[in-house]
Amino acid sequence: MANVLFLKRKLIARVRWPPCIILIVCLVVTGYVYVGNAILYEEPIRGDLRDPNKFFTREEKQFNPEDYASCPPSIDIYDENDVSHHKLQIRCGAGKAELFRDLTHDANVLSINSGDPCLYNALRDFCPSDGYRVPNIAHYIWFNIPTMSFFHFLSVMSVHLFQEPCVVLVHGHLPGGPYWRYLARTVSNIIHVATDPPGTFGGKPLISMEHKSDLVRLIVLKEFGGMYFDIDSVLFRNLNSLRNHSVTMSLEYWSNLSNGLILAEPDAMFTRQWLSRYHDYTFDPVQYWEFSLFVPTKLARQHPEWIHVEYMTFCSPDGEHRNQIFEGNYEWGKNFAMHLYIRFYTKIHNCADIRTLNTTIGAVARYVLYGSRKLCLE
Repeated sequence: MANVLFLKRKLIARVRWPPCIILIVCLVVTGYVYVGNAILYEEPIRGDLRDPNKFFTREEKQFNPEDYASCPPSIDIYDENDVSHHKLQIRCGAGKAELFRDLTHDANVLSINSGDPCLYNALRDFCPSDGYRVPNIAHYIWFNIPTMSFFHFLSVMSVHLFQEPCVVLVHGHLPGGPYWRYLARTVSNIIHVATDPPGTFGGKPLISMEHKSDLVRLIVLKEFGGMYFDIDSVLFRNLNSLRNHSVTMSLEYWSNLSNGLILAEPDAMFTRQWLSRYHDYTFDPVQYWEFSLFVPTKLARQHPEWIHVEYMTFCSPDGEHRNQIFEGNYEWGKNFAMHLYIRFYTKIHNCADIRTLNTTIGAVARYVLYGSRKLCLE
């Protein structure tokens, strides 16, 4: 009988222990994930915003497609009857560099070669510190895209209107097309920084054009500081409440940060360390996003003091829910910006047809170009 009881207790112990161990492991892992998320995935810090009427509050109802507004006249990008406008010019002399605005009648912008110390020196005086760690300089990377599309134009216009940057630096090749010509006539502080996409880094070949762009954005942020924007990121309000962090990025998914909008002070520790990781870069299609998305995410977990992380306020909805951008009416009142994922969008739009386009993309375009996301009363 004693032997039977002993065997029974032994059997019960064997049955009970594995679930206990599993429970303990689950609790430990859950705690680790929770603590890690608490460090990396902060709720967005809201600063005082310059104009509370320029964005939509959290309490506002979802966009009502039956709500119409009287919009300003449609923008005509082809109207070049009066092309006189101001654009930036640069003057370099012995020990002195100066940016200044001058009246012109062409549809060109100032173009200067990357690495020219004249630009770097001139920017120091033209864009003095306005009390923030991150300079009010906007950056775009433009490689091998001969013609600017409507949505690229929308991105630059949104940054011009809502952020009012000191300068907009377009690094890479010179864009073209009617939308670019319109920008050249209406945005007086654009500078083209001529450069070709890098072929190597640290002696290793760079294969993908996306990876080349990923690398160049880090190089220019390290050198100049400022705000990098993907060419299909649209800004809804200024980023000044975030400009006193050394670096700011946003979650795209729970698993990774997004590199489509980055704020950074010059030579920030986070940017410097992220850039140094590219010395280990090798092209691997299986780990295509490793250095652009997952390396900064790991770095943020290891050194949360180097970066401020926004909770999906730069890219919501995410790529898995982009149909809400293309087909739905997404409530984007909490966003600083939106990534439009235009490479997945097959339709072509313009300044006229978006006035009555009953989707998120239509509302975003109307908000930037006509001051209201409501459908235009034609």
